[in-house]
Amino acid sequence: MSRPLKVDKRGKLRLTEADVTAQCIDFLLAEGWEPKRQHVGRFIPLGSKDKDKPTVITIGEKGDPDWLVLKRPGGWLHKSPEFCLAFYLELKRPGGRLRPDQKLKHTALRQDGWLVCVASGRDQLWEWMAKQSLAREPDRYMLMQHADGKLSYGVRP
Repeated sequence: MSRPLKVDKRGKLRLTEADVTAQCIDFLLAEGWEPKRQHVGRFIPLGSKDKDKPTVITIGEKGDPDWLVLKRPGGWLHKSPEFCLAFYLELKRPGGRLRPDQKLKHTALRQDGWLVCVASGRDQLWEWMAKQSLAREPDRYMLMQHADGKLSYGVRP
């Protein structure tokens, strides 16, 4: 089921973070990457026994990027079976900004040697990946419309 498009007061199309996420995740999947969502927050587990004082668990840390993106060994990018490639991905709507805790966390991850990408669309993600030598040529992709009307990126045959 597709979501309705958001339009601002002037009638211009406005992308949400959910739109950007769908666009970027479709792109990564078409490239053979495995994006893993990093849920962060405090949660009450289902089946918590004490309703008056439920058990609360904390997952992740404040400022953690939205996604951890993995590439299995082998394939076009590298042939070595000893390791996989990985980077962190933070997605924002166009014009969206990082919170101070996100800036601190991303800086710490980079200082520890991790790759961290902040993107507000597929093209920005592809440009970052190309600079890191993690992406194929852009002409390999085409926009596909599925029978249900949903759009996604696919790799050209």
